[in-house]
Amino acid sequence: MSTTRRQSKMQESRENNREEEKIVEEGLGNEGDTTIMERKEQELTGIEKLLQLMQLQSQQMDRNQQETKRTMQENQQESKRAMEETQQKIEKNQQEAKRAMEITQQKMEETQREISQRIEQKLEENECKLEKRLEKYENEMKACLEKVREETERKLKMQREETETKMKNIKTVQKMELEQLESKFENAIQEDRREIEEKFKQNEKQIAELKNQQKCGERREMIILGTSDAKIQFGGDIRKTHPVPFVKNLKTKLQHIRYFDDCKLQRNNIQTGFSIKHPPNKHKQLSGIFWHPREFIQLAGNERQSSNSNLIFLEAFIKHKAIKILIDSGSEISLINKKLVKELNLDRFVYKIPRVALVGANNKKLTTVNEGLGVRIRVGDKYYIMQCVMIEDLNHDMIAGIDELSEKHITINFSENKLEIKAEPDNIEEETEIERKIIVEKINEQEKHKEIKMTVEEKQKVQEKNQPKKKRRRKKKKKSSKRKKENKVDTRERQEIEDTEELSAIDDKTERKQEEKHFS
Repeated sequence: MSTTRRQSKMQESRENNREEEKIVEEGLGNEGDTTIMERKEQELTGIEKLLQLMQLQSQQMDRNQQETKRTMQENQQESKRAMEETQQKIEKNQQEAKRAMEITQQKMEETQREISQRIEQKLEENECKLEKRLEKYENEMKACLEKVREETERKLKMQREETETKMKNIKTVQKMELEQLESKFENAIQEDRREIEEKFKQNEKQIAELKNQQKCGERREMIILGTSDAKIQFGGDIRKTHPVPFVKNLKTKLQHIRYFDDCKLQRNNIQTGFSIKHPPNKHKQLSGIFWHPREFIQLAGNERQSSNSNLIFLEAFIKHKAIKILIDSGSEISLINKKLVKELNLDRFVYKIPRVALVGANNKKLTTVNEGLGVRIRVGDKYYIMQCVMIEDLNHDMIAGIDELSEKHITINFSENKLEIKAEPDNIEEETEIERKIIVEKINEQEKHKEIKMTVEEKQKVQEKNQPKKKRRRKKKKKSSKRKKENKVDTRERQEIEDTEELSAIDDKTERKQEEKHFS
């Protein structure tokens, strides 16, 4: 504040001096005709005035400085007094806080002592109660154990008696069953002996008749081949050839029996003029063979080689392996050999289909199939996908049925022995997508089967656990009864301990509330 006042005063003095100088200059300008001496005198008077003004200003400055010093001293004294007063107040407050802390510490110590005494008293009371209860429970447990022992001994005796009676009954039943089986076995042996004796007698009669025919040269008509469709008769004269009707019947039956080796011999002998003494028995051969429309499926029986003179084959490739596909318009389904699938490792592309029953030309059920396969086949430079049914013991690699022949628009030229496929070839990308879908479906089916197996195994384990031996059951019952009683004791003790803890927590809360009220 003092410096600002000084500056303002200095500015005022400067302004006054400037005004005087202006006035002097104006006077000098107006009095142009005055002399130089007058001008000098005027200048001297102006200087003197300036000096006087300067002296006055210096005096004022000194006065102002003295006033500022006084004000500063007064302010310093007042601040010192205020600081001393604040220090005294702080010291008083600190002393009061120390006194309050000491009082609170004393109260806390007293409360802790009281709480510890209460807790010790409660613990002693609880220990006494627990000891009394444990004695009661021990006595009860002993009485229960004695009762359980008596009951178990009674049950064991009853079970032993039951087992002995059951064993006796089982032995008697087994003896009765053995006697019945022995009697049945003896009766069956006697019946077999009678049948064998009758067959021997029949064979002896037939042999005697044949000998008489050879000696006397008799001609008796007898059936050498009999089926439901036609019966082929033979005159009985071995030296002469067969009559013409027999040859006609053979020609009509040629479609069904030309692939049997024995019938071939019979046909050749008829053409050359010689006959067979004992013609083949087709019923015995057909007992082990299941029929397809052209006898290409052989599931059992003797192996044979079929004449492929009148058959049409298509040469193709599966994974760089050359195969021959038989064209059979008589079969409704296309077939593939299971051995070929295993050789080419195509098992992963096999998928499940609803059960299909294969039936032959004579309406006989051959087999049931439930596995299908999508195969990629290369014919020349083109690829085709064929959906086939997988069968074991197929005489050919593959058989193309009417389903694939119609889908691929295949035409057969029998005169030139050629095939024409009018359908467009399949893309390899589409085929790979189909394979992926098949693989994904197969993996899902395997996972389902695994889940089903896991559930079945778990059920079996549960059943095994639920059906153990009687001794294990008794032991488990004893252990469970002991555990239950121990758990009851533990639960009661836990409840008592929890009650004591809750009481102590409530006491602590009340004491804290009282302390907070006291401090407030």
